Amino acid sequence: KAEKAKKAREEKARKQKAEKAKKAREEKARKQKAEKAKKAREEKARKQKAEKAKKAREEKARQLKAKKARIAAETAAREQAMLEAMELERRESATSRENAVYRLAIKRRIERYWRKPLNTRAGLVCEVRVRLLTSGAVVSAKISRSSGSSRFDETVIKAILKADPLPKPPTNMARILKLEFKQK
Repeated sequence: KAEKAKKAREEKARKQKAEKAKKAREEKARKQKAEKAKKAREEKARKQKAEKAKKAREEKARQLKAKKARIAAETAAREQAMLEAMELERRESATSRENAVYRLAIKRRIERYWRKPLNTRAGLVCEVRVRLLTSGAVVSAKISRSSGSSRFDETVIKAILKADPLPKPPTNMARILKLEFKQK
């Protein structure tokens, strides 16, 4: 009986030991599984964070590139506009000079035919509107601002009509001119 009890105790101790070892293995396996899952979550989070950072860098680089391209396009557009403005100014300046030279030539031609009236006071000024054809032929000549002396104004109109045809106007010039004549 004592032998039987001893065997029973030993069997019980062996079973308890086996149960304890089994529980320890299971606990160890559970902890390893939990640790593995934790590491997997951390790795996944790290990868997501890295991917998010990479996307943020790429987006920032894309925005920077777009900004640089926009600035370059704006700069090119400003430069082009400035070049166009300079070219227009150059052409207008040349046209202006050409127009001034043409007006002077017309005025000199008319003044060759102008017989200023005698006994008129100094300082009389009249403005005449002259319409021309492309050939330089005078279509009309009208006083747009009188000098106050009809005799003075009439001599200017007569001189314009005698000087007809006037020099041919430049192609880009208006065909209606305002000319001013002064009695000195």
